[in-house]
Amino acid sequence: QVENANLEFTTVVRVHKGAVVLAKPPGLKDDLLQEAFLRARPHTTQPDASDVAEELRLRVLKPHLNLKNGNGAIVCGVPRDAYTAERRRERRFNARFMGGLSLYVDAHDTHYPIEDLSMHGCRVAIAYQHPRMLFPEGGLEFSNLTKAQRGYLLAEQGRIKPAPEPRKAARVALTRKQSTRDAAQAVMRECLDQAAANALAVGQGEDPEGPHQLRVGLRRLRAAFAVFRPAIGRAALAQLNDEARWLGQEVGRLRDLDVVREDIIAPEAARHPDEAGFATLVEALTAAADAERARLRETLRGPRAHAFLLDLAAFIEAHPWAEEESGRAGALARPVGDHARKALSKTWKRTRKRARGIETLTVEQRHELRKALKRLRYAVEFFAPLYPAKAVKPFLKHLKELQDLFGDLNDVAVAEAIFSGADAPAAGDPAAERAVGLVIGARRERAERAWTSARETWQGLKETPKFWKS
Repeated sequence: QVENANLEFTTVVRVHKGAVVLAKPPGLKDDLLQEAFLRARPHTTQPDASDVAEELRLRVLKPHLNLKNGNGAIVCGVPRDAYTAERRRERRFNARFMGGLSLYVDAHDTHYPIEDLSMHGCRVAIAYQHPRMLFPEGGLEFSNLTKAQRGYLLAEQGRIKPAPEPRKAARVALTRKQSTRDAAQAVMRECLDQAAANALAVGQGEDPEGPHQLRVGLRRLRAAFAVFRPAIGRAALAQLNDEARWLGQEVGRLRDLDVVREDIIAPEAARHPDEAGFATLVEALTAAADAERARLRETLRGPRAHAFLLDLAAFIEAHPWAEEESGRAGALARPVGDHARKALSKTWKRTRKRARGIETLTVEQRHELRKALKRLRYAVEFFAPLYPAKAVKPFLKHLKELQDLFGDLNDVAVAEAIFSGADAPAAGDPAAERAVGLVIGARRERAERAWTSARETWQGLKETPKFWKS
């Protein structure tokens, strides 16, 4: 139940012959359309959902719209109960949480959304609590499409959302005039957009790029937390950072299987066409990836992932961390250029510390340096719009070259982790185990050969002008 007395929400039902109506339906006068806006203000008691829905159906919609059994539904936004037009049976619904303040509810057995819930006159944080209370079991999908964009899609293509597809990170157009607060909000919002879009891509598609970009989005989010932590505060970010790490680990298992199958096994299989074990490996890895994808989809639909995305959206849009009582308002009001200079200097210093004695680093230390380089790259990409492109490009070029050098090192670690243990794909098959040995051996040799140029490549990055200092 909604317990906040300041919350007001409006349920707008636009149903015409079982389909959504994004424009005024024929035969429905303006005054009747206005009458269809039903408002409920919860104070000490809740209005009865069935009575509210029945009144709306009988007094407003039924005399003017051709609603038949099973063709439409009226959903009251107070509790979770849903009622058909004739109230003869209940129907389960999936929620689509739109743009922060709107919620579409789609029936399982119809192609169109039949209810649009918008919240007015309430704090943003309360607005994000509402869908969480309505659907505590999860199942929400995030989208940036407006009602108008959905209307065009419906008119032109007969659907209200595009097919989900993997989404790469987009450049955030920061300016030096922005405050640190506005910059932090813009960067985190982009990370959320990337993560939410790729969660849909994983949930409804088979493209290996979906898990990859979802993991990248979550890593970028954690990198954003790190670079803005001095201004926002560690405590405010701790729980969200932990949840982003958890979800990244959940996604990582599928992504690692995809990498081993597509980027490691497939090339080696092409080099050894006579090795029968490679076909067995590919088959076993495909089966493992399919099982992992099914498990990940359940996780992404579940309450924990759903709560994380809602909490993250509320954190970004309501920004409680920027209120005066947070004690951070002063730091967040400063120009983002000042913050960027300090954040990049700090991130570079940590990376340089990890690279000390690079030619003698252990395998574990190399992995720590690889992660530090990744965080540095994300920080550079976040703040790059604040600096001349010609100044940023050389540094980013050398940084990418060094990261590529670490790619082979990571491939070996991932392959060894997947193919170790009794439950490894194709474990116990002699031909497959021979193929695994060929792969691991070839990748180790390649990684060590590439590592011989690590010191020289690192030196090139060190000598590149630090654009944030000029």
